[in-house]
Amino acid sequence: MLAVGFFVNIALNLLFVDYLAHGGLAVAMSISAILSTILLFVGLKRKMDVIGATRIIKTFFKVCVASDIMGIAAYYVFAFSSSVFYGTTVLNAVVLAVSVGISL
Repeated sequence: MLAVGFFVNIALNLLFVDYLAHGGLAVAMSISAILSTILLFVGLKRKMDVIGATRIIKTFFKVCVASDIMGIAAYYVFAFSSSVFYGTTVLNAVVLAVSVGISL
């Protein structure tokens, strides 16, 4: 099953790299990782009768909501902080790190 994800990754890399450059590689990797995860989950479900899929899906959606809230908080804290503390690249990196720390 991992071989399928591997070959999908290579095919999508070749497809997307022309249009999106480095971003295409990231998109291809993300799509193939999602596909591999789904295939591994299906394979696990076949080997085990009960894996608690409902609980796993509920937890997944809770994690997604929490990640969205954190991402929105980090974005707005960074937008505000970078307008106040505009400076060098190092200062921007510090502001980004502090923004992510605050949003946790």
